[in-house]
Amino acid sequence: MKRNSCFWPPNDPRARTEWDFRAAWQGRDERKHRFDFLLPEEVWLCHCYEFDRTLPRTVKDVLQWRGKNDCADFETLLEHYWRTDGNGKEGIPIVSNWFYMIWPEWPQKPYLSISSGERRKRFERMWPKATSRPRKLKLLSLGEVCRAFNDLSKCSELVRQVFQRRIPEQRVSFDGETYTVWHKDHRDEMEYPRVVAAFEIDFALSPTRLAKLFENWCREHQNKNKWKAKPNRGQTSDTDKLRTQLKDLGAWRLVQAGLTYERAAKYTQEMSGQPLFTDKADWSRAVAAAEELILRYS
Repeated sequence: MKRNSCFWPPNDPRARTEWDFRAAWQGRDERKHRFDFLLPEEVWLCHCYEFDRTLPRTVKDVLQWRGKNDCADFETLLEHYWRTDGNGKEGIPIVSNWFYMIWPEWPQKPYLSISSGERRKRFERMWPKATSRPRKLKLLSLGEVCRAFNDLSKCSELVRQVFQRRIPEQRVSFDGETYTVWHKDHRDEMEYPRVVAAFEIDFALSPTRLAKLFENWCREHQNKNKWKAKPNRGQTSDTDKLRTQLKDLGAWRLVQAGLTYERAAKYTQEMSGQPLFTDKADWSRAVAAAEELILRYS
């Protein structure tokens, strides 16, 4: 698979930080092969960062969002998020699966090229524990919701984001009770519905009971329409599976950088003390698996 050179490969496609996402192993020679290994708690973040570097559409969208701030540092991009993003304006921290939007190294440099100490500092700045708030549903003004059906331009940015079609062919429906907009996920090409509905909330009931009533409504609505939730790629996903996919991506990158399977095995042995894969069949399987995943996300 040929990739657009504007996105990948970078200036040094064979750098160890581009292909070695393995966990640290016992018996390694740290003096000869010093390396900042990927920690288990960062595997999912690294997975988002690295695979999305290979997606031209995602790269284009992020660079367009950055605008003139494309060459800015982390603090400037973080401030840009607070000032311009709809969630940022409401004081909601950036969602973790898009965190790299405000990391200036992305997409040119790999995740592991940033020191673990610097990464920890940025996590604390993005998601401060002392000020973090639990995620909650967005509250829409009923007055603006009514107005949206007549003149969307006079509504707030939050309401416009909910009701305005991103593309002309985007599906929408109104059944008299709920307004539904289907959003297409570029990773799996599936459409997922987002529903706007009004509820009477009886605060004589406990929050736990109210949450259960809302859950019942969601399940009933989902079952009636035969909707399926998006497959999980979040922080509760299997770490070993995500790390394996990153390892496959590393193999794919080395082959894209011009190495044969035999040369790649020898090269990774020399660079790290242990080959990424030994058998030619394993290299072939890994490259094919990574290519399939990239095409699925594209």
